[in-house]
Amino acid sequence: MKRVLLIFLVCFLNCSLFSQTIKDKDSLYHKLAQAKNDSARVNALLGLCQYFLFKNADSNFYYGYKGLSEARKFHLPDQEAWFLFYLSVQNANIGNQVKRYELLLKALKVTRDNNLSLTKGQILAQLGKFYADFDIAAAFKYAYEAKDIFIKNPEYDASLLYTFLSIFHLKTKQLDSAQYYANMLQSLINSRSQTAMGKGALNSQFGDIQMAKKNYDSALYFYRISSRINTGYLYNLSKYFKEIKNYDSAIWYAEASLEPAIRFKEYQDVIDISKSLSELYLVKNNATKVNHYNRLTIDYQDSLILIRNAATFKAISEYDQKETAYEVDLAETALRNKIKIIGLLVGLVIALIIGIIIYSNYQTQKKANDLLEQQKLEIKLEKAKSDEALEKLKTTQSQLIQAEKMASLGELTAGIAHEIQNPLNFVNNFSEVCIELLQEMKEELDKGNTEDAKDIATDVIQNLDKITYHGKRADSIVKGMLQHSRSGTRQKELTDINELCDEYLRLAYHGLRAKDKSFNANFEMNADSTIPKLKLVQQDIGRVILNLISNAFYAVNERKKQASTDYTPSVTVSTRSEKNGVAIIVEDNGAGIPKSVQQKIFQPFFTTKPAGQGTGLGLSLSYDIIKAHGGSIDMESKEGEGTRFFIYLPTS
Repeated sequence: MKRVLLIFLVCFLNCSLFSQTIKDKDSLYHKLAQAKNDSARVNALLGLCQYFLFKNADSNFYYGYKGLSEARKFHLPDQEAWFLFYLSVQNANIGNQVKRYELLLKALKVTRDNNLSLTKGQILAQLGKFYADFDIAAAFKYAYEAKDIFIKNPEYDASLLYTFLSIFHLKTKQLDSAQYYANMLQSLINSRSQTAMGKGALNSQFGDIQMAKKNYDSALYFYRISSRINTGYLYNLSKYFKEIKNYDSAIWYAEASLEPAIRFKEYQDVIDISKSLSELYLVKNNATKVNHYNRLTIDYQDSLILIRNAATFKAISEYDQKETAYEVDLAETALRNKIKIIGLLVGLVIALIIGIIIYSNYQTQKKANDLLEQQKLEIKLEKAKSDEALEKLKTTQSQLIQAEKMASLGELTAGIAHEIQNPLNFVNNFSEVCIELLQEMKEELDKGNTEDAKDIATDVIQNLDKITYHGKRADSIVKGMLQHSRSGTRQKELTDINELCDEYLRLAYHGLRAKDKSFNANFEMNADSTIPKLKLVQQDIGRVILNLISNAFYAVNERKKQASTDYTPSVTVSTRSEKNGVAIIVEDNGAGIPKSVQQKIFQPFFTTKPAGQGTGLGLSLSYDIIKAHGGSIDMESKEGEGTRFFIYLPTS
């Protein structure tokens, strides 16, 4: 349903931006091919970016970043701002909120630098919508700044702003204000003969306002109108019947809205509807249905995490590639101009040489002096080019290091999702059993069988103890990961090495399992309980351990794909006391590393993985982190037998 509203808002906004229709893709391709000037070409690209916004993310990114580069190149700030706006909407659509916010801020800067008041008003409204879910004060700040612009310019289309202001006031329970802005939006829709999509969204908003006022009959009236216009709003009726405790009708409408949500891959809507159905069937005492919808919720939450991670990495990668292409294009243009200048200078030098030969030895000497000055100029130009190339190399290295960190974060996230699943399953299962036991206890008490009731109560207490245990287990996992991911001064703190290794061993295993369900391997933790806690930067050492264990699982998995059926993949992590320090050993029985490349594995950008599967920075960064802690890292490997990494960390 959120996607239906987003499509409506963007389509509504389109009506006032361009004279061409965004429904005619072939017409836009024709305009692009026949464009007679830079402005016409950029507008055609903007139309295509707009057309693919909710149809094809790859095409939207392609035309969006291509058009953004050309809008900047030809100094068309209004089009540049709208490209940034549509790309931010696409990033919101795939769940990349960080990139959405970054692009909106860039668009806002363009509008302010170039005094584009209409565009700035729409961007401010979108920034208000971005903040609405977590900082309503900031949301109102941007919305009212946009409102000032539309008040001063009543000819501008304020539909997007009125929609968000109505939603914001509803969130803060300012119902009269929410109704006021919804009425303003209705006036705009009526005056512009807006399509059914817009009327469906508007009536849904009216229904939400009436529900908040507890005017249930009015809410039902508006919800029925919106659901007749678009079945994407059927879930509103389920919420209504759930509120008035008509659970059968609530279940019917929820299940009716679940099927299209699954068909159109609306993952967040599937999660919301499944949670509601689980709660409704819990009221109906239907344990089978409760379990079914709980599992559906968990499955789609896992899928949404994986899809958003993949989409996030893809969007960031494409954005960086387009930005780099833009910079390369400018550099090539500058280089061509330099070549032309140098060619002209060479021609002048040749003409001067001929004149020197004809006229006098004095001219020959003058020519030599001029040539020397020219050589100095060329040397300076070459030095400037070298400095520029070095700067770009440093930027590229930074980007690759960030990519390695993001890859490590992706593996960690997948591992956490699967690691935390086990205690959650125990909590759900024992909760269901407790419900059934309490029902039996009630029946026994009704019969007067107090002894049987006491036995059942004992079982319930034992089950609740298990629920508490597994709940605390899930809590410890979350707290540990928050400790790992928190930002701070990165100061050293006392750390239990055994706990750190054990946690990342399991997370690395489940991370690979999340990517490849067919993967299985034995893994073992041999911890020396006598080793002391060490003072170190937990996040950095954790990244090193995760990298080494992930590499070990990758190695045994690759050997498993090629080995006979009697091969059993195995990874072992051990700790032991050393003189004035602690040793961490990560060992696998994979295919091993060839002798010819063993001396290179700690070099930056060197990897034994196939192209596209590794940046070659994991071991290099690990080496630097261990050295920064005053320790050392070594490797032993035999082809066909396996590899062992040895980390030494001093106690002081």
